Amino acid sequence: MSDVSQGEGWWIASDGKWYPPHLHPSVLQSTTEVVAPRGDAPGGNPGLASFMGEPAVWSDGHEQSSPEGPRSPAVYPPGYGPPPGYSPSPGYGPPPGFSQAPVFNTPRANMVVDPYLGLPLAPWWKRLLAILIDWAILGAFVFIVLAIVGAATRSNQSTTGTSQQAAAGAVIGGLMALVRFASIPSAIYFGVLNGSQKGQTVGKMALGIAVRDRRTGLKIGFWRALGRSLIMTVFYLVLVVPYLLDNLWPLWDNRRQAWHDKIAGSIVVDLKP
Repeated sequence: MSDVSQGEGWWIASDGKWYPPHLHPSVLQSTTEVVAPRGDAPGGNPGLASFMGEPAVWSDGHEQSSPEGPRSPAVYPPGYGPPPGYSPSPGYGPPPGFSQAPVFNTPRANMVVDPYLGLPLAPWWKRLLAILIDWAILGAFVFIVLAIVGAATRSNQSTTGTSQQAAAGAVIGGLMALVRFASIPSAIYFGVLNGSQKGQTVGKMALGIAVRDRRTGLKIGFWRALGRSLIMTVFYLVLVVPYLLDNLWPLWDNRRQAWHDKIAGSIVVDLKP
């Protein structure tokens, strides 16, 4: 802007001032106009057209007065969908005739589901068969150890005399007591396997059940699994009745927990319900 013209293209306005070419009203008008393509134009955006104040035109010819109009219904992949009881807003939801696959299998009549984690709990008979399999494995292992010890002691009977026979008898007696009470080999066996990521001993693998944390459903770890096994051993050593009650308790417990499960904070879930 100046009181005199500064060159070609400068123009004088009604206020008596001279303006450069780029400030001419015609230039300003052309630069401030926003041209919004209509929905029926190639590459047109119906939402943008509605935002600019004109009705949007879709490819099928109908108009949408605002961006808040009907939208395409949501389509869920198999196994997914809204939660039970969900009521979609108008204009939303699966299309007519859509059939959603069930997320969970329908529970059987005799299946007990954990009320907190929603996992199927192992039935008592599976736990019984699993522990019998584990005891058979532990018994076979200790039998082999005893056979080796017995063979070693018999080979030395001719030269060692009665003193060594007495010592061998004491060793065998100690090993048999160890097998009976399962204080060391079974505790380590159950601690390592029940505390693993799978939470399964050999017997539990065969029956499709696993030990899990009662709060999170994750593994319980070695030390908790070790304590879980030692608690059973203590019940057996103290008296047979507590041991029997401990093993029978899952029959009427709402989470199918034995006493050693409650103390260790564990549950036994059914992986193959």
